[in-house]
Amino acid sequence: MPDMIDPDGLEAGADDYTPLGDLTPRPPSTKRDRKLLPAAILVLVVVALGAIVTQGLLNGTLFFHEVDDAVAERSELGTERFRMLGVPVEGSITETKLGENTAVAFTVVFDDVVADVVHVGDPPQLFQPEVPVTLEGHWVHGDAPVGSFVHGANDGWWFQSDRMLVKHDNDYRNDNEDRISEANERG
Repeated sequence: MPDMIDPDGLEAGADDYTPLGDLTPRPPSTKRDRKLLPAAILVLVVVALGAIVTQGLLNGTLFFHEVDDAVAERSELGTERFRMLGVPVEGSITETKLGENTAVAFTVVFDDVVADVVHVGDPPQLFQPEVPVTLEGHWVHGDAPVGSFVHGANDGWWFQSDRMLVKHDNDYRNDNEDRISEANERG
């Protein structure tokens, strides 16, 4: 006897009845796509925040050395990025160009120890000889791109800086006279 289909859509003649259901083709569901978009945005936001926090922590943990310490620890510091405090030597500042960039070559001193510096970028307006500066960068061994330094160490090492801070305006000088005097005496 041939299989018969009952009016409820069940196949007759089998041991158990199986519903045939509606077999009309439908477009694929976009519910999954709607759920993935917020998750993807959330992942991007978390990655961006992680990058910002990491960069902030790296900048905040840069070691700070006066010139004498930085020179003494040069082999340990290697090409690691750090901040260096020194006083530009009178008559040592030379402005130049390195490719398309403005650069300033000069010598800094602290506790009678000198170091040669090449700062790439425009120096702050307050940058001048005998005013303490904080430089951010790393040591480079080899010939400086500006040749020899006028009053420098010229020992084959130079500090490559890409950030310079001069915080000693008149208000700072008045509020921190002892600190500046100490830096100038040691510089």
